[in-house]
Amino acid sequence: MSLYADLLEAKRLVGRNEYGQVAGGVKSRLAEPLRRLRVRRTVAAIGAVDDPAARRIADGFRICLRDSFTADQRATFARIAERKSALQNDDSEVTYSFHGPSDEGLTEDVYDGRSSTVTVSEFPHCPSRYGTLLTALLTQYHSPSVVEFGTCLGTSAAYMGAGLDSGHLTTIEAGEPQVRIARETIEKLGLEDRVTVRQGLFQDVLLQDGTAPNFDVAFLDGHHQKDATLEYFDALYEFANEDAIIAFDDVNGYSDGMDEAWAEIRADPRVDLSVLTNRTGFVVVNSAISDPKRFSLPY
Repeated sequence: MSLYADLLEAKRLVGRNEYGQVAGGVKSRLAEPLRRLRVRRTVAAIGAVDDPAARRIADGFRICLRDSFTADQRATFARIAERKSALQNDDSEVTYSFHGPSDEGLTEDVYDGRSSTVTVSEFPHCPSRYGTLLTALLTQYHSPSVVEFGTCLGTSAAYMGAGLDSGHLTTIEAGEPQVRIARETIEKLGLEDRVTVRQGLFQDVLLQDGTAPNFDVAFLDGHHQKDATLEYFDALYEFANEDAIIAFDDVNGYSDGMDEAWAEIRADPRVDLSVLTNRTGFVVVNSAISDPKRFSLPY
């Protein structure tokens, strides 16, 4: 509907004293422009922080807002969408084991011996909105070291691989069928030179075998519980390079526990800058930012 038609309709409703409908219509029409304006202003404020990681986050958002991805990245996105569709329609059954730390700490596995049989179509995937944001973020780096905890079937890893011109992503998953399918995903998308899928427990990688790489960017997307998330943050912090970015999935609206975990993380004195979207949270650590910055935006 055109602006002129909107005004005519508003005039008609006012003539009938239907002011509530007028206000509701205006509010509805303005909601999306106002959301975009808030996002742009917040991104500008993030980019104004005198820090390389803050500028990388801001520029990543700008790429998404302007949809200024490269032709190669767009082609990869199309292949990821095809792969996701195929997996979402795959009704073959797989049996996987549950893994995760107990209240005793990250070195204990509370789910030892538990398993479940599901269809491949039941596994979740990274939404394109947030996957392409990860792509855009990694586009800001030259030869970064990237680590992901929670590969699932490999679609988030594929989005991150699309943002790497060099450098490497190591993505870690405990479940055998997920690892197998994720490796197939990465191979089918031609990203083997950028992405390595490793099978292992998060707690083993981070705390016991000492093989977790020092990273520039980390993405935590597994064991969505408050205490585990806080312990993973503590462990990841020990491997963070200067101006490192740690992204946490499902920290806004997933559960009360994950919301609480995010609140504690962003208030942690080790966090120099934090950015919360409608789903994912980003923090900057080991930076030269002297006054902590906290941002939220409806994205």
